[in-house]
Amino acid sequence: MNKISIILLIGISIFSINNPAYSQIAYDPYAMAETGFSGVTGLTMIEDEHGELTPFYRLQLRPEINLDRIGIGFDAIILYNPDEGIRNQDGKKWDSLGDYLRAIRYFRYGHRRESLYFVYGALENMYIGHGLIMGGYSNYDRRGLRFDVNTSLFGAEMILNNLAEPSIFGGRIYLRPFHLINRLTFGATYITDIDPDPQSDSEDALLAYSLDLSVPIIKGLEVYNELAFLRGLTMDNKTGIGNAVGTGMEFLNAIFKIEYRIFNEYFQPTPFDYVYEASKPLGPLADEISGIQRGVYSLLAYYLPGKIQGAVAYEDYTFGDPNLYGEIVETDLIGRMSLRAFYVKHEIEDFNDIFDLDEKSALTIRIGFEVYPPFEFIVLHEFRFREREEDEGGFETIRETSFELGVNIRF
Repeated sequence: MNKISIILLIGISIFSINNPAYSQIAYDPYAMAETGFSGVTGLTMIEDEHGELTPFYRLQLRPEINLDRIGIGFDAIILYNPDEGIRNQDGKKWDSLGDYLRAIRYFRYGHRRESLYFVYGALENMYIGHGLIMGGYSNYDRRGLRFDVNTSLFGAEMILNNLAEPSIFGGRIYLRPFHLINRLTFGATYITDIDPDPQSDSEDALLAYSLDLSVPIIKGLEVYNELAFLRGLTMDNKTGIGNAVGTGMEFLNAIFKIEYRIFNEYFQPTPFDYVYEASKPLGPLADEISGIQRGVYSLLAYYLPGKIQGAVAYEDYTFGDPNLYGEIVETDLIGRMSLRAFYVKHEIEDFNDIFDLDEKSALTIRIGFEVYPPFEFIVLHEFRFREREEDEGGFETIRETSFELGVNIRF
């Protein structure tokens, strides 16, 4: 933490004594969860490792129950091809207990920043702390855990990526020792991946830990500083060091964050992000760059209850190419149409590269047209990651395009 950051935070601490505020601007991935039932049937084309497309008849049932603090969602997908028989959503055989347990997509209790928050199931867009270590993380439809405790004096955020075979776990604890005069927050984060290279027998783990300080100015506005360390990214186990000074604002259902980040050649900001699992092992950065990197990270999110939710994040540093993330969920804003879209792309070299999907990117677009309530016609295109068979390890990318006729009922 440099001298300017320390002076800035001390000054704002004095100013904020009589201005209590929330200590963390948090993005809630379940803000649009509703109670209802949706079911679709149609045709899915799955591309195999040789680039050949195989057609499957598809049936998907997705009932959800969300009653304020309690939510549970199911997702049962059955594919059928006369030559292949009955398959699961990735075209694999139903041959394990895990295939059936995946029909429970999530169970949730509470909301972000409440006294108790718990999620079992598929983890999407998960953040720990301010996001310098973990931000936008996904466990790719496996069944993991997220557990938060939040009180006026202390709190904790904990995560486990996969109950069946855990490899990524850890979290953040934080204290508000002066809560009677303000909500000044001290935090410490520790997250590890005990299997950062699935293709190797090495037992070396990837370790990330940090210290942070959050200072509220007024309700819905804060500044913060996070100092992070990363070990296990380079062959000679050099320590990566990174620092982020930022501000977050929450106003009228909108969230805005901007950070100035600085780090050495052995550090990678937000290593645990959406593409982390599919990108393992992370390469030794020192082979490509030398010296201190600087840059900006920004996030803008908006939520209109029952209508639309969206977010976009952008980061760019001295060495390397920018990263871009975007998400939108629209359910009742544009007449009879619904839209769900998700996009992430790392190391964008030029404008045309935005549209080039590879191992550093992911894309999901689902467009629904209400033909006659509650029936809808759906076009779904996905470029995403799935876990390989146990003997192969790691993840692979798959492309799917589906045309479906479905039922969508919301209560």
